[in-house]
Amino acid sequence: MKKIAILALNTGMGDVLLDTPLIEETKKKYPNSNIYFLTSNNTCASLLENNKNIYKIVIIPKKKFKLDNFFPFKGLINLLRLRKEKFDISINTVPHAYYGSFASIILGAKKRISNYLVLTDIFQNNRIRLRKEHDVLENIHLINEKYDKKPQLKIYLTKGEKRKKIRRNIGFHPGCDESYSFKRWSLFNFIRLAKNLHEKGYKITFFIGPSEKDMIPILKKEKNIEIINKSSLRETISRINQCEFFIGNDSGVTHIAEALNIPLLMIIGSSDYRRTGPIPRRDRIVITPENYRPWSKTIEGMGSEINLLKRKKENLIDTISVEKVLSEFSKLKKYSQK
Repeated sequence: MKKIAILALNTGMGDVLLDTPLIEETKKKYPNSNIYFLTSNNTCASLLENNKNIYKIVIIPKKKFKLDNFFPFKGLINLLRLRKEKFDISINTVPHAYYGSFASIILGAKKRISNYLVLTDIFQNNRIRLRKEHDVLENIHLINEKYDKKPQLKIYLTKGEKRKKIRRNIGFHPGCDESYSFKRWSLFNFIRLAKNLHEKGYKITFFIGPSEKDMIPILKKEKNIEIINKSSLRETISRINQCEFFIGNDSGVTHIAEALNIPLLMIIGSSDYRRTGPIPRRDRIVITPENYRPWSKTIEGMGSEINLLKRKKENLIDTISVEKVLSEFSKLKKYSQK
């Protein structure tokens, strides 16, 4: 029985969901294996509950300070304990920083697979050439060079978490992690959009996480919307699964809707949808500014510690009009009915 460690450290919810096709593909390639999935917090771990391909989810905690990007001080004891498992293979996912690279070295697997993203990846003994493509495909190609299918993000719901769809219910996610606030379309644009769609007979549900709690007083002044903000992550996932459509920023919550196969609109201003947007499908529409020129996590900048393009960090997301989103929503309805 092979022991395989998949490392998704120093990443958020969206990154972990983008790893789920890799988990599935790894299990297909190594059916007689125990897959350990390493992540850095309970929230990310919760996304993977009930995943039949994972033997064990391991949390390698870290604090948010600069030295942790170079050496996993807080998670070192956990890593040393895991080293005793004597892993056959470790897989370092995209994206990863020095932290993930050092963690892989400490685990000491016989075969250490990685792209060459940071300088310390020279210590990985199986480095795979970057193809400059979507992060999901970059990760799958770490173990399957000839993969040519269309992957699908996965969340596994229990019987109790499955709920009946509510017709004409649209989920909204107006936030994202605070450190990526430039990815947020204006809350007031979301409110205008909600009012317009409500007038057309839609039920609107706003999903608000801990990073967006400052939005709650503003949203509570509005009528005809529901706010979900006090539920556990698994309960939130179950409620998102009730939505007929979903509209949100480039965030982990919007990727949850993607993993649940809900037709969606993702609003993107500065990040590169070619790397972190939804897997292309007719009922997944990406909306970008007219002069879209991404500078965050660009495909061209992969594998470089400094983005050599040095693009000006313009936040153009709020140049996307409510009218444009409404127009794209009309297309989404047609595509999802086919």
